[in-house]
Amino acid sequence: MMKNYFRLFIDYLFLMRLFLLVPVWTVFLFGYYYGALFSGNNISPFFNKEFFFNIIFFSLAVSSYYIFNQLNDIETDKLNKKLFLISENVVPKSHAIILSILLFSISNLYALYMGIFYSRWDIVLVFFMASFFGVTYNLPPFLWKNKPILGLLADSLGHGLVTFLAGWISITHISKEAFIYSLPMTFGNAAIFLLTTIVDEQGDRKAGKITFVVKYGKDITIKVSILFMLLAFLSIFLMRSDIIEKSCPFIIGVLGSLLVYLYLLRDDNKKIIFIAFKTSVAFVTISLFFYYKWYLIVVLFTYLISKIYYKYRFNKNYPSLTGE
Repeated sequence: MMKNYFRLFIDYLFLMRLFLLVPVWTVFLFGYYYGALFSGNNISPFFNKEFFFNIIFFSLAVSSYYIFNQLNDIETDKLNKKLFLISENVVPKSHAIILSILLFSISNLYALYMGIFYSRWDIVLVFFMASFFGVTYNLPPFLWKNKPILGLLADSLGHGLVTFLAGWISITHISKEAFIYSLPMTFGNAAIFLLTTIVDEQGDRKAGKITFVVKYGKDITIKVSILFMLLAFLSIFLMRSDIIEKSCPFIIGVLGSLLVYLYLLRDDNKKIIFIAFKTSVAFVTISLFFYYKWYLIVVLFTYLISKIYYKYRFNKNYPSLTGE
């Protein structure tokens, strides 16, 4: 009995897309890092309890959106042969609905608590912005993920701007510079998102979704993705000069991503496209290790437990550089 409950708990944990939270934590930490540099605070998040509370509850919020996504993509996931926890009834749909509502409610109640009792209305703003994009992207009647421009807008702003701001407000207050400094993450996430639509194109077409690649084709999607990655690189240089000097690993990571994307003009094989956007995420994550060495342990641990779970629970090779 206890064994069954433990297995169910682990299934719930991975239903929250644990490994996909790594890119979220990466953008969050970059927001914290640049917020600390801009405000002259210590870049270390240790001994900052607000950082830990914010990243924990923001992660719960994002996990609720991931479950919303799976609940509304059951048929598409079957066609694309991925994200099978709900589509294959490993976790009952009713359980997934309850879990998503709980995570969504708890995270937003935290934000309201911080606003009402500590006057941190910037936290309320950021969490509500996240909820807006999480709901409009994933849930009817909106379902922006099925629309070419609105889907791009919601994903890039949600995973880029809003997540960056969540990290920024964990060390200092929102300012116009926070929006400027978030541009590399916003443009970078737009580039990554566009490539993911190519990988899912076949299943999305069969399901009747009008994603960016379905509407505009693979060639245009790749070129627009490269343009966004170029903008991500160039926008780094809008930062203050002394902060640019402390951004060398990040600059190299984004430049490496741009070079990988440019290679797609020569070879646009689906497998290469998958490797390209996975590699760009890896480059930026690795660049963060130069600022926060302990983050390497967090990423490796999350990777290993995800690898073990999918291998021993379902005999699946996930996470993988060459497949979902």
